[in-house]
This record gives sequence, C-alpha cells and structure tokens, in this order.
Amino acid sequence: MHRLAAGLAALSSLLLAASGAQAQQRPGVAVSVGGRAQVQYGTTSIGEAELGEDAPASNTFEARRIRLRVDLDVGDWITARIQPDFAQGDLRLADAWIDFGLSDYLNFKVGQFRRSFSLIELTSSSTLPTIERGVRIAGLDDYVGGVPGELYAVLDASGYVGRDLGASLRGGTERFDWELGVFNGEGADERDVNGEKTVAGRFSVAPAADAPLRLAAALTRRDTPGEDGWAYEVDAEWGAFGSPGVHLLAEAAIGDDLTSATDARFSGAQAILSWLGRLSGDRFEAVELVGRASWADPNDDVEGDDGLLLTPGVNLYVFGRNRIMAGWDVYLPAGDALETQNGFRAQAQVYF
Repeated sequence: MHRLAAGLAALSSLLLAASGAQAQQRPGVAVSVGGRAQVQYGTTSIGEAELGEDAPASNTFEARRIRLRVDLDVGDWITARIQPDFAQGDLRLADAWIDFGLSDYLNFKVGQFRRSFSLIELTSSSTLPTIERGVRIAGLDDYVGGVPGELYAVLDASGYVGRDLGASLRGGTERFDWELGVFNGEGADERDVNGEKTVAGRFSVAPAADAPLRLAAALTRRDTPGEDGWAYEVDAEWGAFGSPGVHLLAEAAIGDDLTSATDARFSGAQAILSWLGRLSGDRFEAVELVGRASWADPNDDVEGDDGLLLTPGVNLYVFGRNRIMAGWDVYLPAGDALETQNGFRAQAQVYF
C-alpha cells in the first residue's frame, strides 16, 4: 500500500508538472504527455501435480504495464523522455533519457533506455504482434528446473537484453542506420558495481528502396562481477506495424550462457508472423492473425534442456495501438522427461 500511494503521488506530480509546462508554452520547448495501460488475464497448466503447494494460481488478472510518458523537444535538436511504470502498485523507472541531435546523421543519447540488441526486444510492447516477447507461462521456470528453451527467455536470463543506464551514438539514413552503446550492465535503475562496462552495437540496412525489408546484425558483451560473455544476433523484418498484409519479425542468436558456471554456449531463433486485414465495422478497424515459433538450447553442456514455444493468436484493433489481444502459448520441452505445458493469455491495451 505504501508503494502504491507513493506511485500515485509521483503520477499526480508528473501530470501536474507536464500540464504546467504545456500551459507555460516556453519558447523553444514543447511538451507532450502520453502513456499506455496493458491489463492481462492469464492461465497456466502447471499446478500442484508438478510443483506441489508452491504452484502458481491456475488463472489470474494482472496490470502488466501502467506507464505515463512525458516527451520534451528543446531547441529543435534535443529530445528527452521520462516514463515511469506503476504496474502492480510498484513504482519503477522504464525510460529516462536525453537525446542530442548533433547533426542530421549523428545523435548522442544518455540515460536509461534499451540496449541496441535483439529486434524482438527493441520492438515496443505496444506494437508487438504477440502479447509477450517470449514464453510467460506461470511456474515454467521451476517446472523445467532452470531457463526454458525459448530464445527471449535465454537472452533475458543472461542479461543481454533490457533497459540499462549508459550512453550511445546513433547515426544513419533511411536506408541504413547504426548504434553503439556503453552501459553499466546491471539493468534498469542500477548503478555499476565495478569499473567494467557492457557494450552493445547494431547495424541495419534496407536492401531495396521499394521493398519493406530490413536486415540487421548486432553484438553485445556483458561484463559484471563473475559474469562476462559475448552474444551475437542477426534479424530481419518484413512489413510494418499497422500496415495491411504480412508482417514478419525474425531473429537468431548465439552466445555465452551466463547462467552457467561452465563455459557453456546457447543458441536459438524466434519468428513472429502476422497478417492484418482492415474491417469496416464501427468498433474495430482491423483484425490481425498471429503465429510465433521460438526455439532455444539454453546450455550446450546439458542434454535435453532445449524446447520449442508455439503461439497462435488474434488481435482486434479499435484504432492505432488500442487493441484487444489473445494468444495461446504451448511449450514443448525436448525429450521425454517433461510434459508439454501451455497457458492462455488475453490483454486489453489502451495507448495514448
């Protein structure tokens, strides 16, 4: 309750400050306020038979993300964002960065933001065709006895993806762009605990001006006390969010498994394929059919720990990013030691 009260107080203060800034209309400064709410209902097939009395609830509602976003434009060459998250009644900081437009082709960014690694990670949760970036069946980590065999879960467990405190240089044109960043390596809202830094770099290119295809390659090195390793990935995107027709997001990655005490390696791939069609009704403007497959081997020293995640889904769009989503995660573990598990998930999303 104390965390919730503090979060609501911070939300009120931020809204008042943003409203005041807009009302003042200072020369050279533009302020805009936005946000999102994502409320979910989820189920799991994992129960007391698999985990005993510590098994998760078979179904539950949750506020997945409740975010307020304040964007600033200063002097036509500086932009900034502050974006707290109030989900679960707890106050956390998602984004807090300042971006300096040094020229038409070069930007310098400092603060807390996503490292430039993994197409699925860099795609906003408000535009991703699937509800989650990877498998999120309650109790699955405990059921498999470690990291599930699914690419995003593997990258997240080793700390290769996510928000971090640092700085980056970014440049390019419409046909190609690049970004190179240096970060603490400890994750969101955390100061560094040693003098070593985590690096991440990414380069993407549109091979043809008349085709909606973009190809990219990225690498990252994470360095924290007792953990250091490299990860590499290639990805491709065809189409775009909100465009009728086919939209494909695909990536493959390899690297050092930082969850293991040995010099183990991981590998994996994920692809999300969707098709969006326009509707002529009064309440919904589009429907989107979604399919996802994600495979990973979390540790090449361990036999039978790989798995496959399959996710069929459907999304109904009211307008823009406002939508109702549903998806069914089916996790198929390798070998015969574990059984297939699944979970249904539905989400209502408001974006403004």
